[in-house]
Amino acid sequence: MANKNQEVATVEEQDTDMMVFGDNDGVVANYQEDAGAGNENVGQGDLSTPRIVLLQGLSDVVTDQSLAGAAPGLYHNTITDELFKEKYLIPIEYKKEYSVFRKRGQGGGKGGFKGSFATEEEANAHAETLKDGPNAYDVSETACQIFLTLDVKEDGSWEIETPVMMHFSSTALSTSKNLNSAIQMTLGSDKPRFAGVWKLSVTTKSNNDGKWFAPAFAFAGKVGAKKYTEVRDLYYKITGKVDPKTINTETGEIAA
Repeated sequence: MANKNQEVATVEEQDTDMMVFGDNDGVVANYQEDAGAGNENVGQGDLSTPRIVLLQGLSDVVTDQSLAGAAPGLYHNTITDELFKEKYLIPIEYKKEYSVFRKRGQGGGKGGFKGSFATEEEANAHAETLKDGPNAYDVSETACQIFLTLDVKEDGSWEIETPVMMHFSSTALSTSKNLNSAIQMTLGSDKPRFAGVWKLSVTTKSNNDGKWFAPAFAFAGKVGAKKYTEVRDLYYKITGKVDPKTINTETGEIAA
């Protein structure tokens, strides 16, 4: 039986635009004229945003070998189970949160993330409702970075894949702060956060307690005019913020 990674790879290798189910003439319909139909009530809050986690030696999917190919120093997409060493990203939004994680000795690791909240009080209240009680969970100040991942082709062209989250806590908070500073210094105050593309890779850090893998970010270039409108539209959809271009300046109403 194929594992999850193999199943995903098999689907990705097929041309899904031309794959028609059932015994028919194989002609693909003009779906675009009904784009969005049936999904009118599905908002961003109704979707699961994948998390990207940098695997360490004690990560559950590494120690229990539950994910084929999982190894320290690889990034793990928690929804698709994709593993990778580097990826091009567009930063979309930064949020300071308080996250709830199941303690490693209590079955943490994959599936250990139990949600993020605006305040520490909200996070502690949520931990009270979880299985095994609050003592089985850690609540920590967390920097949440939201990105769009990119599929970069050999010719340098690229397509947007999906929004993802990365959480930074404890010693990793400095990495998030450094990224925020680099974005502002590189793009300046006259450009939005999502005007730049950054390359995510892996570096190593160490102290008296040992060595571990850490995320690294490098500026790769600005988003070109052909893609900027698409990125901008996704920013407003993902964040739920109102696009000022949709507001009638005379009435103050938001255009449908």
